[in-house]
Amino acid sequence: MLNTKHNNPTRPDRTAFAPYNFVPLPAQPRIADRPLPHDRYYVQESGRPVYSGWFECTLTTETPFYIRGPLPAQEIAAGKEAKNKPDFFSLDGGKTPRIPGSSLRGLFRNLIEIIGNARLNFVTDRRLVYRAVDTTRLGQQYRDRIMEPDPGDPKHWFTPRVQAGYIRKDRNGEWCIQPAKKINGTTWCRISHRALSGLRNDLAPWPEKADGERRVKNARLIYVQPSNYEFQEVRGGFIRIRYARALRAAPGPGPGLHKAVLIESGQINTKRSEAIIFEPDDAVPQDEWLPLRSVDDDGREIALDRDYRDQITEQQRTILGTDGALRDMQPVFYLVENGRLTFFGHTLMMRLPYKKSVLEHVPEALRAEGKSDVDLAEALFGYTRRGGKQNGKEEIIAFAGRVAFTDGVYQGNLPDPFERLIKPKVLSTPKPTTFQHYLCQPQPDDKAQLRNYDDDTAIRGYKQYWHRGAVKIGDVEETDREKLKHVTQYTEIKAVKAGAAFTFRIYFDNLRDYELGALAWVLQYAAHSDYRLKLGMAKPHGMGAVKIASSLHLVDRRSRYQRLLDAGGWHTAVGTHNQQDDLIARFKAWVVNGSAGQFDAQPHIRELLAMLSWPGPDPDKTRYMEIERKQPDGRKVNEYRERPVLPHPTAVLGKAPPAIANTASAMSPGTTPQPSAPASTTLTWRTGTLAEIRPDLRYGVIRDDQQADKTYRFDTRVIQGDTPGKKSRVKFQVQSDGKVVAVKKA
Repeated sequence: MLNTKHNNPTRPDRTAFAPYNFVPLPAQPRIADRPLPHDRYYVQESGRPVYSGWFECTLTTETPFYIRGPLPAQEIAAGKEAKNKPDFFSLDGGKTPRIPGSSLRGLFRNLIEIIGNARLNFVTDRRLVYRAVDTTRLGQQYRDRIMEPDPGDPKHWFTPRVQAGYIRKDRNGEWCIQPAKKINGTTWCRISHRALSGLRNDLAPWPEKADGERRVKNARLIYVQPSNYEFQEVRGGFIRIRYARALRAAPGPGPGLHKAVLIESGQINTKRSEAIIFEPDDAVPQDEWLPLRSVDDDGREIALDRDYRDQITEQQRTILGTDGALRDMQPVFYLVENGRLTFFGHTLMMRLPYKKSVLEHVPEALRAEGKSDVDLAEALFGYTRRGGKQNGKEEIIAFAGRVAFTDGVYQGNLPDPFERLIKPKVLSTPKPTTFQHYLCQPQPDDKAQLRNYDDDTAIRGYKQYWHRGAVKIGDVEETDREKLKHVTQYTEIKAVKAGAAFTFRIYFDNLRDYELGALAWVLQYAAHSDYRLKLGMAKPHGMGAVKIASSLHLVDRRSRYQRLLDAGGWHTAVGTHNQQDDLIARFKAWVVNGSAGQFDAQPHIRELLAMLSWPGPDPDKTRYMEIERKQPDGRKVNEYRERPVLPHPTAVLGKAPPAIANTASAMSPGTTPQPSAPASTTLTWRTGTLAEIRPDLRYGVIRDDQQADKTYRFDTRVIQGDTPGKKSRVKFQVQSDGKVVAVKKA
């Protein structure tokens, strides 16, 4: 049974802070009705209305905002990296910013997953890796796997369970580990830096006769005479570890010397020796090499090469190369548990995978895999997932979404929409391996009782980023020249300024009242002065805060298909809907199967509103912690050292933000919100001149004949018939809100 309880730390020294926090998981998922099919338009279902139409949205940036543009095919072929392309996403070579509809869709889906009590999709079933050499419970857990305690003194005498070998590709081109030769009962030994001091420059590269890219960066050929495999004093004799020492070493063969490979794992001030791995054991046939890919007892693929690549650090790339230890003839250490290869690395104290995957920390009821029913996010946005095996074959369950997002089109409201080119500060956010942040901690004040990925505790929930108020581009820019010397860690960006306006539409078909109400709930908070949404890159630094104003337009499908024309124009059967509070109330009541007040009282809704609150908490409470944080007295402290725990968002904010009052919350159960009658189903044709037309950008501009200084921007998809040319005469229909809904040649 997973623990799902997370408690706030009560002491300042146990309290962490970060630019992010977590919205808790719901207690139980809310299963939605099956989506209405796409083969027809529905007007009602079981006596209740069904809606089609769109939201007309205007997004305004509140802080600098950035979405990177794609690389053209020729730049990809030339080996250029996306991080070296600073342009904002656009369709005209970086001249006009544009928000991809996919980015808007992702923003809305994430929020509807949270508010709709959805199950979790896309949670990895891979295992994270860790290393702990401290005295905590995790450190003890790590030592128990790496070291075997000696029965005579299990607290101080240890024999490494780790063995040594070489990364190889077998006859099928698959990565394996070829064991090293055993000499005196071990596959490796250690040599002191003192003994190495006169040898290093004389040692030949490894592998032998290798040159260029085939050479292993951190390895050299060496010949050694190892001692017996026996317990050696470590840490001044406080503990003893069993290993062999190099009694003699030379760059070439000699009496009593064995061929081996010296591996150097990097500089550490306290390190006094390096490891030597004996030569590959060619007596072991390829069929007995240890494969990096296999299948576990439950039929799941184990891909240690993939897992290894995921955890390669910049330091490892510097020492070993781009692919780390995944190089033919690379000497490595490895661990075998229960007859199966567990992991490998270039050091004795390597990282190890947890025994449990991330998915195992999601409550079973909240896992989407293998379920045939759907939640609200899946019902709205569509889904594709495995549904289990039927007649020995994997069943794929799929359904297309009923919601579509257009791109956000820049409205040209700023003289220059772009900020100056900058290099932003590195986004060094702690990764999910920081279990004290990412997992529920029932005893946060006790470092010894912190839960990790081998414990029965749940993930914290949905990761969200704090707002940091009206940040400026200078707040995001890295100006430290010393840090900028590490060029591989930095990128360049050309962000859009605060105050830029973009318009987009959210089209929907065949939505029930509570489904439409979910979209309306998000847009209600997106427009409120006390809240903002987050979109784009550099969210940890406060970028990407946006607000969205919207209006709801419904299509009366029955009226729309009863006739084609009205007097003077097309019969659009479109009306503006002003009863969104009713729809939101329906949505809230559906989620909790009760009242709207019960919806607002859910813990995860309170915490979500805290994360959306504008302008956010004191920025000092949402900064990154630092490994070397300078104190007032000049000392530097590692703020991660004691593994402090993140409190709930409301504790960071200092309050629980109030929900927006819903005027329809007392609506009687028997009433059903109805769409307004189309206010302007008959639109007259006006005449004008096409001042600009950009089909590639999906917009045009019409100058009205009736008002010479009046222009209308329109979506080119409303053009009827052939596309008119620039400066040509056109007829057009415009709604009372200024939206052009039809254009044709005059």
